[in-house]
Amino acid sequence: FALSGLLLALPAGYICQKLSPKKTILLALLFVAVGSVFGALTNSFSILLFTRFIEGAGMGLVIVAAPAFISILFSPDEIGKPMGIFSVYMTVGTVLIFNLAPALAKGSAWKASWWLIAAASAVMIALVQFFAKMPEVDGAGEGEESGQPSMKDALKSKSLCMIGLAYFMFAT
Repeated sequence: FALSGLLLALPAGYICQKLSPKKTILLALLFVAVGSVFGALTNSFSILLFTRFIEGAGMGLVIVAAPAFISILFSPDEIGKPMGIFSVYMTVGTVLIFNLAPALAKGSAWKASWWLIAAASAVMIALVQFFAKMPEVDGAGEGEESGQPSMKDALKSKSLCMIGLAYFMFAT
């Protein structure tokens, strides 16, 4: 799960830039939902590992696309609270699943956790699709023309690379 997120971090920025943050989040949630469904349906450990890789790819995309999407949806004066809420997703998710999974496993089977994540992902797909509206943009360029830096520009930024390295060291 974590390995696929790590491997997808830089490509996720490119994907987000090409598709749009909203489409990237929808794709990511689809990966999580599909990985969870196939994980719940399998009895094979090797297939379960593969489905976790798919779920991790989805989370890797969400982690990159969500801050970009939040920055589009909220003005600079409003962005603090949504970014703060997003920043605790991992902690809240971990606490929730660590407390729910044993009860779910006791009541039915270990696969109930996978079904729960698949259902939650499907709900989030619907919510993002129908309620999170992308603002209209004049011109559909990228890079310097649209005011957004390219991936190449981002990789040239020493300070951005240092922040990425610091986060990598924190997360591993």
